[in-house]
Amino acid sequence: MLKLLQKGIQELSIRADNDFKYEEDEQLDRYSIVKIEEDYYIVDLYGQLHRGNPKNKIELAERYIHFKTSLKTFLRDLKKKQRCTQDIYKVGLPYKIASDLAGASWERILEIIIDVSEQEKVDLHIYKIK
Repeated sequence: MLKLLQKGIQELSIRADNDFKYEEDEQLDRYSIVKIEEDYYIVDLYGQLHRGNPKNKIELAERYIHFKTSLKTFLRDLKKKQRCTQDIYKVGLPYKIASDLAGASWERILEIIIDVSEQEKVDLHIYKIK
């Protein structure tokens, strides 16, 4: 599975973006999902509108807030689905999500992930693709 992700993660992310029903200015704090094969999905969290580094410290601070909100929204919806279907889903987040290419601090993003995981009582797994 990780080999599939290594080769096509960007294409899958673009597909999720293209299928997303919200206009760009409505995307913050939301998420989109694309099924990649049976029981495997890619979830895009919308914590920023544009790729790359933030223009200033205010934009960076806003990105942290939007990342946290979109992660919480996704996990709350996932818990509702799990209660309804009795299915159990494992949630994996890429190592350094929202940091290197997006200009955020990995340490701060990790703090947010841990905080949200504890608040929502959902185990989150960090994975690293080599």
